[in-house]
Amino acid sequence: MRHLIGCSYGELGPELAAVYRDGNFNASFLATEGIASAGVVFAPVAAFVCGLILSIGSTVSHHLPPRFIAVSSGIAVQTVMNVPLTTGLLSNGIALLFLLWWLTPEWRPALAYEPERAAQPVNAVVAAAS
Repeated sequence: MRHLIGCSYGELGPELAAVYRDGNFNASFLATEGIASAGVVFAPVAAFVCGLILSIGSTVSHHLPPRFIAVSSGIAVQTVMNVPLTTGLLSNGIALLFLLWWLTPEWRPALAYEPERAAQPVNAVVAAAS
């Protein structure tokens, strides 16, 4: 966005470090791709686009169990909160994670491992015939 419409701010991290003398901090994707890149006027547009991208990720994972989503996206949540979304998508693998969620076969509880069924004896004649 900065290359298209310019930015009224310079490098935000070093400016804040000079003012507050606390060092250079990362900001969330809404701060860096919203206000810092697009300015106050276009920040809602940048927030909408970021939300649209994250909703696409949510849509491609709808067929997977919630526990799998929570485990596989654990580091992605921290990444989104600390770096810009485009950096997270391209450098930290969030786009690849969304692609893998989309390609993962649908999880069906009926096909899950059933310990009761595994403990039952198998009829060898029926197994050989099939």
